[in-house]
Amino acid sequence: MESDSTSMLETVATSVLTALAVAVIAGVWKWGRPLARGLLSRWKLDHQALTTGAWAVHLPPDGSVDQAVRLRVVAAPSRTIRGTQFDVGMAIVFARDLLGVPGVVAFSGPSDGVRIEPEDGRENTNFAWVYPTGKVDIATTIPTTMTNGRRQLEVMPLLRAVTVVFMAMTSTAYPALQGLGAWNRLRRMDWLIGASIECRLPDHQVVGSWDDLIFPSQVPSRVTRDRRPFCPTSGYGSAQLRGTWRRVSTLEVVLSSFLSGFLAENGYYDFDAAVAECVGLQIQEVAVYQGTSGQ
Repeated sequence: MESDSTSMLETVATSVLTALAVAVIAGVWKWGRPLARGLLSRWKLDHQALTTGAWAVHLPPDGSVDQAVRLRVVAAPSRTIRGTQFDVGMAIVFARDLLGVPGVVAFSGPSDGVRIEPEDGRENTNFAWVYPTGKVDIATTIPTTMTNGRRQLEVMPLLRAVTVVFMAMTSTAYPALQGLGAWNRLRRMDWLIGASIECRLPDHQVVGSWDDLIFPSQVPSRVTRDRRPFCPTSGYGSAQLRGTWRRVSTLEVVLSSFLSGFLAENGYYDFDAAVAECVGLQIQEVAVYQGTSGQ
């Protein structure tokens, strides 16, 4: 009898444990999946902030009216940020001081953010645009020079313009725009970088924005000398500029990806040495600046 009672208790216990296990599994199946989806949605890189907003970014940028190349640099969080408090006043300071675009506030709003433009209000001028979504958008002009009837563009000023935006995006002031502290969810960034392919002369004639690129010393080969400039609608090096880490050590990756894409899209090849030299010089320039400014 004792063995029968023990066997019965074991059977009841097994049944209870089995029922509990089934209930737990059913609960996990019912509630765990939505919970997991919710957690994943908070951390998943959706790459939406770069292209969303009241004003879409179109590449290539419009041509400059002052015979210069117009560079557009856009950066945004790889994951949509929600529930933050956008500070308009801090955004104005951020645009003027960190992005280096002086001027007046052209307009601001809860969905459009803040746009800074030069006071003269000329067509296609430089601007800085800071959005509540975390997107930062600047347009800047890089002067060209004429030599033997050919319009020449230096490469290093292009890298300096991208570096200015990069350093602003990796600063502690950037997450503070949305009321986020040092430990925040803005871990990865997306980039969209493009250059104008045309410019207008004083007589309104439209020509290519540049004919030749000027490098510090390492000059890569080009398929044809007379090819017109080109910029894809997705920007230069777009595949490599998605989900980059938001930290200072990533500057080399961002600059190299942009410059390699820029050269490849414009008919250059065997450019690894040229890219390494230009990026190395720019990183050295940043290190010198940080050393002298105490940053």
